Amino acid sequence: MAPESTQPARAQTRDKSSSLRQRSRGRLRPAASDRAYHLTKSKILSGTYPGGELISEGEIAEALKVSRTPVREAFLKLQSEGLLKLYPKKGAMVVPVSNH
Repeated sequence: MAPESTQPARAQTRDKSSSLRQRSRGRLRPAASDRAYHLTKSKILSGTYPGGELISEGEIAEALKVSRTPVREAFLKLQSEGLLKLYPKKGAMVVPVSNH
């Protein structure tokens, strides 16, 4: 018979929703990349960022007070959805959205 491991089983580090993180007061808050995604998408769909506009990771990062990494993740997701076209070292261009 194989000896049992003396190391404790690894605890799961994420709760049900991996996109939620805890705040110091115990309230759940969306992950930075999710906040960047939702903010950017809402501004695109509302027309605040019109088609053809060039936006930067730094602009969104500053507005949310987060680093550029979660914004980059959000931009990649928005590109996969056809809402942004990414241009390395330049930014992201908003793809025109129709109202249909």
